[in-house]
Amino acid sequence: MHNVLKKSFALRQAPQRNFFTAARKHLAWGALGNIAVIVLQGTIVPGHVKPSFVGFGGKKVGATDVIHMLQKAGNDRSVKAVVLYIDSPGGDAVASDLMLQAVRKLGQTKPVVASMGDVAASGGYYAAVGAHFIYAQPTTITGSIGVLNVLISAKQLANKLGVSAVEVARGKLPGPSLFRSANNKELQRYQHIVDWYASKFEQAVQEGRKLDPKKVHAIAQGRVWTGKQALQHGLVDAMGGLPHALAKARQLAKVSPSTPLGMSLWVPGKSPTLRLPRLWAQALQIPAAQRVLHQAQLLQELSHSPLAILPFVLHEDEAPSHASDL
Repeated sequence: MHNVLKKSFALRQAPQRNFFTAARKHLAWGALGNIAVIVLQGTIVPGHVKPSFVGFGGKKVGATDVIHMLQKAGNDRSVKAVVLYIDSPGGDAVASDLMLQAVRKLGQTKPVVASMGDVAASGGYYAAVGAHFIYAQPTTITGSIGVLNVLISAKQLANKLGVSAVEVARGKLPGPSLFRSANNKELQRYQHIVDWYASKFEQAVQEGRKLDPKKVHAIAQGRVWTGKQALQHGLVDAMGGLPHALAKARQLAKVSPSTPLGMSLWVPGKSPTLRLPRLWAQALQIPAAQRVLHQAQLLQELSHSPLAILPFVLHEDEAPSHASDL
C-alpha cells in the first residue's frame, strides 16, 4: 500500500532532521555534570551552625555542615569533581580533623581541589591538605601549623567582686576551674594534649603534601606564611584563584574542555544548591568572561548582596591575573 501511494501521489521521503541536538538539549536542560564548589568560610566550630541575625562573634562554619556537604557531593553522580573554597582562620582542632577525614574519603572517589581565599590558616589549612591540589593567592595568609589552647582563670576577678565558689572534683586530674588556677600536674596534662594534636597536624601535612618530617617541623610551630611563601615551602601547589581551581578540577576529572560542565555552589545553611544557569555557562566560550562571571556568582553568594559589574572589555588572549581572582 505504501508503494502504491508513493507512485500515485509522487510521494518522496523527507530528509531526517534532528531539530533538538544533544548540544541544544544540554543548553536547555542543564549539563550532564557539574563541579561542586563547597564553601568553608569562617571560624571552624563543632556541630551545626544555625543562621543568626546577631553579628557577635564573627562568621562561623560548622564542621558537621561541611562534612554533610562533602558526603552529599560524593554520593551525587552529577558531581564530577569538588572545589573546596577556604576562607577560614581555623578553629576547633577536633572539628578540623573530622573535616580532613571527610575530604580524604571524598578524594578516594572524586578529584578534590582546594582554593584559598584571603585566609586559610591553622584548621583552614588542616582541611586543605586532604585535597589533590591546592591553589593560593600570593597574599593569602596560610600555614599556622600548630595548636593553641587557652586556660582562663577568673579567680582574682571573683575575689574583687566578693564571689566565692565550691568545687566538687572527681579523680586526680579533674581539670582547672574558672575560679582557681591550674596546678602543675594539670598544666602538664594539657600541654601533653596540645603537643599530641600538634604532632597529628604535622603528620597530616607530611602525608598530604609528601614532605619530609623535619622540613614540616621547621616550617610549622605556628608560623604564618603568605601564599607565595607557602608555595616555596611546598605547602601549596600553585598560585591561582577559583577559576584556576575549576579548570584543574575539570582536568583531574578527565572531562574534556568541549564537554558541557556546570558549576554548583554549596554553602552551609543554604538550600537548595545554587547552580549557574546552564544557558549562561554554556554560552561563555571566552575564558576572560568565565573568570569574571564565575567570580561574580561566588562573590554575590558570599556577600549576601547584589553586585554591580561596571562596563569592561574582555580579551580572549588575556592571561588570568591574580589581582582579579578570588
